[in-house]
Amino acid sequence: MRDEKKGHKTGKSGRSGKDTRPGRPAPSSHKASKRPPRNPGSGIVDKVEKIVSGICHDESLELVHVEFLSESHHYYLRIYIDKPGGVTMGDCTAVSRQLADILDVNQIIDVEYRLEVSSPGINRPLFKKSDYTKFIGQRVVIRTLREIEGKKKWSGILNGISEKDCVTLSVDDHTVEIDFSSIKKARLAENNGDDRC
Repeated sequence: MRDEKKGHKTGKSGRSGKDTRPGRPAPSSHKASKRPPRNPGSGIVDKVEKIVSGICHDESLELVHVEFLSESHHYYLRIYIDKPGGVTMGDCTAVSRQLADILDVNQIIDVEYRLEVSSPGINRPLFKKSDYTKFIGQRVVIRTLREIEGKKKWSGILNGISEKDCVTLSVDDHTVEIDFSSIKKARLAENNGDDRC
């Protein structure tokens, strides 16, 4: 589930939401524009996290992740939310509307951007250290920044994360230890042979 809104540096936001399949890029309604500046301002993610954390708490939702990035000459503010049983389009819309109103009033982002609120999907990305405890026993795919035992991509059963921030996986007949700081990307994986990450 995903709800989208178009935000502007003037504080105006569009009100049309679209429901697209998780994990797929949503259709864009942007018109052609000049390339935005490379650095629109520091601390945007931290500021948005504080705001949306409160919204998610009030809506009984989990805030999974916030990211603000540039793709194809446009900026995107992506909010990932979750709850037991999965989020609905109504959940995404509720968070999107409240967040858009607050961002408009406070003008936290001073470049044109697209706001997207969605579920992390079945193959949920793992962002926080707490994710590696929450999903113990599930199959994950991890890509690392450096080679470990000659590989940069590992697929196995998650055993957890230690106090020293070492993530352990059961891979076939042995255990692999991966330092949290060396993880580039990680996600849950269905038992369908899909080892992409």
